[in-house]
Amino acid sequence: MCPECQGKFEEYMELAIGNLNAMMATKIFNDFSKEYEVMLKRAKLLESRSSMLRMSIMNNNNKNDEKEMVSGLKADPLGCKELRNEIKLLKEESNTIKKRKVQELKHKLEEIENQHKKKNKKVNENPSESEEENEPEAEQEEENEEEEEEEEEEAEAEKELMEALIANEKKSKDELNEVRRLFINHFKNASTSSCPFGVKRMGELDSEPFTEAMKCSKDNHYEAMQKCTLWSKYIRDPHWHPFKFVKIRGKLTEVVDGEDKKLKGLKKELGEKAYEAVKTALIEMNEYNPSGRFPVHELWNLEEDRKATLKDVVEYMLDGWTPNKRLRRRK
Repeated sequence: MCPECQGKFEEYMELAIGNLNAMMATKIFNDFSKEYEVMLKRAKLLESRSSMLRMSIMNNNNKNDEKEMVSGLKADPLGCKELRNEIKLLKEESNTIKKRKVQELKHKLEEIENQHKKKNKKVNENPSESEEENEPEAEQEEENEEEEEEEEEEAEAEKELMEALIANEKKSKDELNEVRRLFINHFKNASTSSCPFGVKRMGELDSEPFTEAMKCSKDNHYEAMQKCTLWSKYIRDPHWHPFKFVKIRGKLTEVVDGEDKKLKGLKKELGEKAYEAVKTALIEMNEYNPSGRFPVHELWNLEEDRKATLKDVVEYMLDGWTPNKRLRRRK
C-alpha cells in the first residue's frame, strides 16, 4: 500500500474510532487494496516480460542477427510497444480505481462521523431519552431477578414440604410399629386357643420335618434333635449365605440357591420336607433379621398361615368387644 493511501486510511480511521460502523469502512478499503495489488502484479509481470525480451536481444552474439532483430523491431515495434502500452493502461486503470475507492471510503467515513456526531448531540440535548432506552433493560433485569427469587422460594418450600412429609411418614411408621409390638406382646402371653392370631418366631427352624425324616422313636429322637440344632446353627451363621439373584418379571430378586452343597446334601439325606423347612427358615431370617441372624417375633394369622395385618387384628378385637358392650348396656 502506498504511503499516501496509508496516511489517508489512518486519518479516516481515527475519525471513525468509537463507532461500530468503522468495520464496514475497513472492509471497503481492504477490498480496494486487494484490487490494487492485483493490478500491480499484472503490471510487474508485463514489465518482466519486456525486460526479458530486451535481455535476449542484448545477449545475442551475432551482430547480424541483432541488426535484423533491431530492424525487425523498427519495422514492427508492436512487440515492445504493446507491452508498454498495456503497462501504461494498467497504471492508469489502477490510479482511476484508487481514486474512486478513496473517494468512496472518504464519503463513507464522513457519513459515519456525521451519524456519530448526531447521536452524541441527541444524547447531550435529551439525556432523558437515553435513560428511557435503558429503562426496559433495567426492568427486564429486575423481572429476571424476581423470577429467580420466586423459583428459589418455590424450591425451598418444596424441600420443606418433602421434609415434613418424610417426618410425618416416619412418625406414622413408628406409631404403627409400636402398636404392632403391643399386639405381639399381648398375643405372646395370651393362653386362649380360640384366638385366630398368635406370634411366630421368624427364622426359627421347625423340628417336625426332622423327626419325621428320622422316623423318630425313643432311640433316635435325640439324634433328630441334634440334626435340627445343627441346621439351626447353620441358619444363624452369617458366613453362610446360600442365596442368588435371578430375574423375575424383569426385576432382580434374591432367592435360595438350590445348588448349594449343604442344601443338596440335606435334601439327599433327610428328604424334601426337611429341605423345605430349612429353606423357609433361611428366607425368613434373610427378610426379618439378616444382620443379627437370630429369630424375631411376628404377628401371625394362625388360621391362614400368613403375616397378620393390624387391620385384621383390630377388626377381630372390635367384633369381640361389641357384644360385651351391649351386654353391659342391657344390665
